[in-house]
Amino acid sequence: MKALKIIGKAVLILLGAIIALVILAYLLLLGSGGSYYNDDGSYALIDSNCSFNYIMKHPGLEGIGEEVLPLGNDLLRKVCGPWKLKIMIPFLGKHEETVVNGINYAIQQRDVGTSEFISYYSDADKAADKTKEDTGLLYYKTAEGAPFVVVAPGGGFTMLGVASSAYPYAKPLQDAGYNVFVLEYRVGVYEGEEDRIPASDRAAEDMIAAVKYILDNADTLGVSGEDYIVLGSSAGGQVTAKYCAEREYDTLGIPAPKACIMLYPANCQRYDYTGCTVPMYITVCQDDPQIDVNGLDTAVAAMEAAGLRVSYNKFETGGHSFGIGVGTPAEGWMERGLEFAAEYVYAD
Repeated sequence: MKALKIIGKAVLILLGAIIALVILAYLLLLGSGGSYYNDDGSYALIDSNCSFNYIMKHPGLEGIGEEVLPLGNDLLRKVCGPWKLKIMIPFLGKHEETVVNGINYAIQQRDVGTSEFISYYSDADKAADKTKEDTGLLYYKTAEGAPFVVVAPGGGFTMLGVASSAYPYAKPLQDAGYNVFVLEYRVGVYEGEEDRIPASDRAAEDMIAAVKYILDNADTLGVSGEDYIVLGSSAGGQVTAKYCAEREYDTLGIPAPKACIMLYPANCQRYDYTGCTVPMYITVCQDDPQIDVNGLDTAVAAMEAAGLRVSYNKFETGGHSFGIGVGTPAEGWMERGLEFAAEYVYAD
């Protein structure tokens, strides 16, 4: 009996220690909050210790805050909402400073009135199809009449990875002279859609609608009515590849993009590039665990066989979701890609 009591006490102590460690670990995950405003009334910026709940509700991210935590499941959002941003950095992107700076730049641009969230579907469109309520464009205004770029973030069509593959691109794209539109397209599976429409096709439909909206409203938005490029990462790269390869813009009677920039794009080999005329700049790493690099090689060969101008940049290491590439062999891909695109955007 004495031995059983000793064993029982030891088990209780062990359980207590485990529970204490679990509680401590959870407390270490918890992020900070505070006021959303500085003393002068400007928006407070975030850091990597801020909680996702704080970030998602930030008034400087109205309309887009929920996308910073790229989880399509509401239960996961509730569980992870109190966590600090830095806990998810490996999931959001490989470079903490890049992610934080990208989010803060979105907040700053909203604060000074040079960005806005706009809808590319009409109220009637949304009433007819409720899934289209989950769409929009974050527009960073640069210069009146300047060329524009549509950025399609990654996320495997289950979420939008804007924190790593969209917001960090805004400032360098603006610095290069582009008005910038970050595309919020539909992701996940909607009720009754499992066997009706692939998520990638639905996202491509949104890309087409967004570009048409921008071009139809070019004067109002203050952008060029014909000079634009498309840029996509991962799943967003597949969206841009499909947009260019299937030439939906011809059907709609709108100009083709002057160039396409793709970063670790998915499933490009699915499309027929015969008749496509869009120059392609592509960056990928050979060790990317989420991309069929051999399939991408096949797609590039098909693009070249179709007579496209292709700049294919493949690095041995760097993995997936490296954003602007800080600290990887791919660093500088955006500058090189924009230099490539400039040959066609400013050809006249």
